[in-house]
Amino acid sequence: MSDALAFWRRMEALDVEQMNDAERLCYVLSALFAADVENGGFWQFFYNIDAPEYQEIVEGLRVIGALKTLDLLLQARAILPDGGQGALDAARDETLPNPSAFSEFDKQFSGEDVFERVEAYAASQGLFETPTN
Repeated sequence: MSDALAFWRRMEALDVEQMNDAERLCYVLSALFAADVENGGFWQFFYNIDAPEYQEIVEGLRVIGALKTLDLLLQARAILPDGGQGALDAARDETLPNPSAFSEFDKQFSGEDVFERVEAYAASQGLFETPTN
């Protein structure tokens, strides 16, 4: 089993409260953001996310250098009521725009591989070793 695969399996087994800061960043970016957007688009992401985790994701995208994805996320949030300035929790009610409102953002999402960047960050933080050739 590769070190990266072992890392992801270990992450699945960890309770969020047991994670250190680097592991938590990997978790929020992969499980709470990228997996949600890939599964159901930005509409699903905004429906599921809470404001504190959203802030962690914004900061995490900066940390891993996924600036195109960060820009896309900020643009998608801007179409929420009040430009997304209010609590994200309110997005769960009927004020959340129709899923089709996010379709252009969904199409652009795969332009920057967030999972690949998260793995590179995890390796740089010593969460697993990358093989040397």
